[in-house]
Amino acid sequence: MFKNKGIIFYFFLLITITFSLSFSINSYSQKQTTIDSLSKLLNTVKDSTRVAVLKQISWEYRNSDTTKAVSFGKTALKNAIDKNLKFEQADILGRLGIYQRNLGNFSKAMDFYFKGLDLAEKCNFLKLEALEYNNIGDIYNRLGVYDQALEYVNKALKISTQLNDKYNLSYIYHMLGLIYMNSSEDDSALVSFRKSLEYRKQLKLKTGIASSYLNIGLIHFKKGSYDSSLIYYNRSLAIFKLMNDYVGIANIYKCLGEYDNQKKDYNGAIENFKKSMILIKGFGIPQVNKDAAEGLKLSYSKLGEFKKALYFQEFATNIKDSITNNIYIQKITRLTENYKYEIKNKEQEIITKQKEEILNERISNQRTQLNILIVGFLLMVVLIGIIVFFYRDKNQAYKALNLKTKEIAELNTGLTIANTEIKSQKEEIEAQRDALQKQSDNLSNLNFTKDKLFSIIGHDLRSPFTSIIGFSNYIKENVNKSSIDEIVEMNEQINEVGINTLGILENLLNWAKTQTHQVNVSKEKISIITVISENIKTFFPHANNKRVKLHYESIDEFYVIADANMLNTVIRNLISNSIKYSNPGGEIKVSAKSFIDHAEISIQDNGIGMGKELISNLLISDINHSTLGTFNEKGTGIGLTICKEFIKKLDGEFWIESEIGKGSTFRFTLPLG
Repeated sequence: MFKNKGIIFYFFLLITITFSLSFSINSYSQKQTTIDSLSKLLNTVKDSTRVAVLKQISWEYRNSDTTKAVSFGKTALKNAIDKNLKFEQADILGRLGIYQRNLGNFSKAMDFYFKGLDLAEKCNFLKLEALEYNNIGDIYNRLGVYDQALEYVNKALKISTQLNDKYNLSYIYHMLGLIYMNSSEDDSALVSFRKSLEYRKQLKLKTGIASSYLNIGLIHFKKGSYDSSLIYYNRSLAIFKLMNDYVGIANIYKCLGEYDNQKKDYNGAIENFKKSMILIKGFGIPQVNKDAAEGLKLSYSKLGEFKKALYFQEFATNIKDSITNNIYIQKITRLTENYKYEIKNKEQEIITKQKEEILNERISNQRTQLNILIVGFLLMVVLIGIIVFFYRDKNQAYKALNLKTKEIAELNTGLTIANTEIKSQKEEIEAQRDALQKQSDNLSNLNFTKDKLFSIIGHDLRSPFTSIIGFSNYIKENVNKSSIDEIVEMNEQINEVGINTLGILENLLNWAKTQTHQVNVSKEKISIITVISENIKTFFPHANNKRVKLHYESIDEFYVIADANMLNTVIRNLISNSIKYSNPGGEIKVSAKSFIDHAEISIQDNGIGMGKELISNLLISDINHSTLGTFNEKGTGIGLTICKEFIKKLDGEFWIESEIGKGSTFRFTLPLG
């Protein structure tokens, strides 16, 4: 009966997911284009280059079609063995282990990992050795054997640190974060994940960056910082969608479901959990299925649908039983012990073979010396006979010898040309690969900018225009009925909404320019007191309407080196922000001081203030979630991002000082004129 219910459940989920997967069409097309290019290249290359192309095709399929990934990986391994390419063999064995891990076949995965490790140790491939140690630690972590997981990952860390291998270090710190997170050492986990993220950003590893965002979000969620976790989940989801990574997307939807449950949005949670379960189906990752099922049980029980809640409780229990089955752990233990036993046997075999080889070498040397003497004597006799016999034809023999010499030289030249062509083909393949990666990164950044622009235009610009149209229509229909005071008041409101909307639009355009690297900086000598005075006059009516005192301290005249438009944009955003979060009757003070080689400008308010975590997020994030002001004023969340970017381009520094309930101070520096 349980199986029948499961069939019906997945039938309806399949209908739901048909619509939810529409986002992946573009990213799938891009990935398929890469695979098609590699497939065409496969028909034109041979030997080691062919193995490299097969391996890359296999890797491209790893998160979209695991069956094809395994098939191409095995073909690559066979070719590498035929060509005796030891490095490629060890590398491909590790990748095959990753495919089996994704399918949930931990025993097969560990078998591949140990074979790859054995070959890497024999050939002294230190990078691959570290990678396999890390992969083995991953399996132990998934099985909950955290002490052995740490043992293997620390071996990997030691090797990669000595090599300064940033690629491997990015994955090793990621794995340490997972182990610490599963061991409830959240602070250590957060430190490890951030180190991993730093390396992955340097290397532009898109999928790795998404995984780091996901796990940092999980840590924030565990610590109760739910809104912070949502920011990181959404960043991760955007990248996973671009990369068409179904496993990553499924994990994010599961996390979003848990977030919705925490926020008591149970219908939203149900939708996200169902998306996660259908996406993860076929990848053999039972933990995600179990977590999603437990989340659905909670959602349905809160909505009073207890039959469905009971169904998913049974579903989760069955998966949990399969995960905790001791067969996996027993199999892994046997593999580990067998591996250690094989190493000891092979060491003994090597010692025995070395002794036999030494003895055989001595006998062989003696036989060789005797044979050389015999052959040398015979050659001397034959040579003397040949010299006597062919003495008269010595000129003809000399010519034949010269001809053979020329033929050998031509053959060497041909081999040199062939080697040059092989190197040229290899360089061309690497150039194509780099070009594809660069195009992929540029497209990813442009898509992110486009999505953010459309999001702000759709949500933040629509509302003020609706207000303006509403007020103007009211005046139009009631112009004869309304008093002058009413019309003046509405006109002031229209004017205020228009000014705010213009500010949003200017911020939006400035942010778009910074993201597409179209900002032109034109530095000049500028009077700081003039810039501050003009902005004070601009915002004085707005501050007065909110009963906020806006003024600046009397300062001596001095000049700074800056771009006038950028400087006005920064001061305008910071004053507007302070007004937004000030309470009626509050005070905002703008001041500027000159030092030996720089100026410091500050905007200080006594408004609602903010905590250290929010300040940290504002300073490290590219885009921040905007909160409502004290009069429910709206924003886009990009104002402070623009301030940071512009001050950086003007060779200054930007920082925030704040305390909840006591207000905030925004400071930045500029070079003196």
